[in-house]
Parts: sequence; C-alpha cells; structure tokens
Amino acid sequence: MVPRRIMRTRLMTILALAAPLTAQAGDDKPSAAIFPIRAEQGVGAQVQKRYDAKLREAMKAHASVQDVGVTDRALADAGFKAGACTDAKCFDKVAANSKARFIIIGSVGNTDDIYKVELTAYDAATRTTQSSTQECELCAADEVDKSIVAAVTALEAAFKVAPPGKATEPPPPLELVISSDPPGAEVTLDGKAVGQTPYKILVARGPHQVSLKKSGFVDEMKTVEIVDRAVTQDFLLQLIASNVTAEEGSPDETDVIPQAKHTGRNRRPLGFGLLIGGLAAGGAGGYFTNLEGKVTCTDGRGRRDCPNVYSTKWMGAALIGAGATALGAGLTLVLTSDDEGGAGAATLVPTSGGAAVTFGRSF
Repeated sequence: MVPRRIMRTRLMTILALAAPLTAQAGDDKPSAAIFPIRAEQGVGAQVQKRYDAKLREAMKAHASVQDVGVTDRALADAGFKAGACTDAKCFDKVAANSKARFIIIGSVGNTDDIYKVELTAYDAATRTTQSSTQECELCAADEVDKSIVAAVTALEAAFKVAPPGKATEPPPPLELVISSDPPGAEVTLDGKAVGQTPYKILVARGPHQVSLKKSGFVDEMKTVEIVDRAVTQDFLLQLIASNVTAEEGSPDETDVIPQAKHTGRNRRPLGFGLLIGGLAAGGAGGYFTNLEGKVTCTDGRGRRDCPNVYSTKWMGAALIGAGATALGAGLTLVLTSDDEGGAGAATLVPTSGGAAVTFGRSF
C-alpha cells in the first residue's frame, strides 16, 4: 500500500507536468484585442453592452480574447480611445502594447428597422484587414446576436494563422510613388514630412495617409491602400483663386488678342429661299402681264367680239413687285450673313423690263 503522502506528491507532479500542456493547447488560438462595439444610430447603451458581450463570446471560438482591462491599458498607452483608434498606425501600437495578433473593431446600427452589423479584423503580423457585414430586417435582440455570430464566422479564415513556434514573416514592403501636377509639392506620409513630389518610397501593406502642400495651391489629402502591388498615386493640384496674379501667369492687357465674336445668325438659307421665291414670282408676273388682252376665241372673231378676253396685267404687276421685293430681301440676307468675308449690301433698281439688282461686298 502506497503511503498517502507519496500519492499526494505524485499527483502534484502529474498536475505540474499537465499544466504546460493545457496552456500550450490554449495557445493554439491567436490572441485578439477586442475594442468595445460601437452603438450606431438606433441602438441604445444597454443593448450595446449586450452586443459587446456577444461579440466577445463569439470571438472565443476563434481566438484567445484578451481581458477588457488589458485592451484598455494598451489603448491608453498608445494615446488613443477606442472610438478614435481606426487606422493601422493605432492598431499596430495597441497590438504591440497588448501583445495581440489581431485587433477587432465592430459596430451595430439600426436604420429603418434594419440592423447592420459590421466587423473588421486587423492582423498586426501581416498588416492586412478583413471585414464582414450582416444585415437583419425587423429583428429582435436575439436575432441581432445571431448576426454578430455570423459576422464573426465570416472572418474565420483570417484567424487561421501559423501555429506557435513557427514565425510568420511579414510580407515584403511595396513601392509607393507619389506625383503631382505641378511637381514640387511637400509630401506628408502618415503624419511625417518625407520630401517633395515626385517621391518614391517602400511602405508596408495597408492604408496610408498621403497629404500634399504647395504654396498657392489647395492642400490635397488621400488614403492610399497598398494591397499586393506597387501603387502610383497622382495628384492634380488646384490653384487658389485669390492667388491668380499677373506674375503667376495671368495675361497682361497688352497680350490679349481680340477674338472675333459671332454677332448674329447665318441667314443665308432664308436668303436663298427668298431668291428662289422672288424669281418664281417675277416669272409668273411677267407671264400674266404678257397674257393681258389675249383672246380665247378660235373661230376668227375679233378681240372685242370674243366673250373671253384675259385681263391679267394687275395680277402680273403685283407678282412682279412681290418677286422683286423677295429678290432684294433674299440678296440682302445672303450678303449680310455673318462669316469671315464681312458684310455686303444689295440695291434694287427699277428698269423698263422689270427691275435690276446690284450688290457690293467688302473683302
């Protein structure tokens, strides 16, 4: 029979040996720091606490979730609050302070009875980001809980990292080229002044804030996402209106070249129409004038004895007058229409056989 003291000693030894194995098994999951879930429009503070607890519970299936106090201290040491920590620069600091592989941020909002759950997982080792979104219409609180679980499950692939003991090398940096029109703008990259455009640098993958400043031009700022290839970011700088002076390129009054102005419409089509109509009316007037007094009888009787004699001189005169007027107006429109040749003038002169038109034009 083994003495009780010896059995107790053996039991403690077995437990001591088993403890590292248990700890190692728990370390198979990557560490994650979870920021308090943000309550957007339509979500109260009490419900927000419920959703925050649900997020932490769902994450435990995929990662080793840090205590809230550890994450809060890491945020404070980084100089940020949870709601203000939204970029890779802050995430890297919190991950380093808390020794976490992943940073998890999320939000829940309710717009028109449609709940929207958004989650983002930032991998500090690879500096990459993955996101997921779930929506639920006319949902109760427990149904929103399911949406949170679904959003976490959608990120499952992000948490499958190399097991402990096998170092994961971060991906190599990629080239970022920053250019501007005009060149020579001061470049600030992630809050640090680095040089002037055109500027080239190798940067880690992920989002980067790029801002440009140049005297006399509007400041420009963009977020450039570096994913899997080199990026060239071009900026077109806009000149500040108040700085447009003669010294900066405004034309001097003596340098202004007068430009021709279009002062009217091209009325030539109408003029040609009137010309054609005037010729037709004049020809008809001449015909009717010539027809005056003609006899329609064919039996040999004289003009006065025939009951049908043409009396068309007044109609002919009217048609001739109208045709002459149309001709004059048509020629005037044709010759005075705006074009490169200048203006012209037409003159209607009565003659014994009708009318004659003369015109002049400057070249």
